[in-house]
Amino acid sequence: MRLRFQQPSSVRSIFHCLCDISELIHKQIFKLHTPRRLMTRDVLLDFYTGYLYWYDNIPETLKLGLNSTPAVLFKQYVKT
Repeated sequence: MRLRFQQPSSVRSIFHCLCDISELIHKQIFKLHTPRRLMTRDVLLDFYTGYLYWYDNIPETLKLGLNSTPAVLFKQYVKT
């Protein structure tokens, strides 16, 4: 007997999540490298809350342990 493991396609959800995190990262890099702009705790807090908000809005089907989406899709955004 051969078992098949299937899950619904998450391609659109993954693409949407990657676009959102890419936009957040772009805004952060732009703010970090803008000349004559001071890095304050408020700016850092905005970055942090933006990432928390992004993570909270990931569909449940994409969260760790609920699917078999390859982690490599999200790996580049964990790098510091």
